[in-house]
Amino acid sequence: MDRAVLIANPAASQFSGGVHRSAQRILRRRYDLEVVWPNNADHARQISADAVSDGVALIVAVGGDGIVHHVAQPIVGSQSTLGIVPVGTTNVVARLLGLPHRPTAALKLLASNHMVIPAPVMRVAMVSEGSELIRHALFSMGIGVDAEVVLRAEAEPYRKYSFGGLHYARTAMSVVWSDLRHREAEITVTSAAGTVTGIGAMAQIHPIYSYFGKSALTLDDEMPDPLSVLVIERLPIRRTASVLWAAIRSGLGGVPGMTLLRRPAIDIATLERPLPAQLDGELIPDVTRAQITVIPEGIRIAGPHPSRR
Repeated sequence: MDRAVLIANPAASQFSGGVHRSAQRILRRRYDLEVVWPNNADHARQISADAVSDGVALIVAVGGDGIVHHVAQPIVGSQSTLGIVPVGTTNVVARLLGLPHRPTAALKLLASNHMVIPAPVMRVAMVSEGSELIRHALFSMGIGVDAEVVLRAEAEPYRKYSFGGLHYARTAMSVVWSDLRHREAEITVTSAAGTVTGIGAMAQIHPIYSYFGKSALTLDDEMPDPLSVLVIERLPIRRTASVLWAAIRSGLGGVPGMTLLRRPAIDIATLERPLPAQLDGELIPDVTRAQITVIPEGIRIAGPHPSRR
């Protein structure tokens, strides 16, 4: 019998004792299951790292994109498979990969003859608070403007639990209105195509990028190959409506004041002051440099067969 480790975030918006008991009951039909409760994000990563070192076949994250992100870090590049049971606010990774959006259905998939999906990851090497740090992102990375939206949204978690994607949308509008109208360039983004300065940058490795629930935002009107980075050079308040429309309909790359870079490696440095960054919603403080590369099949994720997606 294969081994599995179950790592749950009890603070996830839809988590309940019933979900956790169901997870144990269903997964034990197929796996020799170990259940571990993490104390914090660092502990979740350590539990996952220990499981990878022990050769555990399936490491299951129960919660939202936050717990999935942390549990995934040690799995990148290993032979272990990440299982996802979505019970969070947005569950972006699950939606991108066509995983079941109901916890019970996701658990039954993991306990069945699921397939292993080799998924891309972004490797982000950063200098944060003067120290070198490496993280992997499963769907998004942002620095400057993008991270500030996450920072403010996470400062009011009760609103996130109550309003979900609407809370992020409201926060984004607030950041645009209060802070961005007169902001000068703070970062420089360098790729094979040249150098662009701006007030923020967002990177994607999937066709969509979203914190706003089922409302997908589009940075690029083409499939990232393998990476698309949008540099926000400026964002006059009069363009807010057109920016939102482009994000939903056709992609932000064609909006005046924004530049889209399609290159496999990107280097981002801050000009004046350290800025926050976010990876799949994880906030990294005081970043002065970030280099992004793509690992095309960086992580194994349990998913449905194509005919069932």
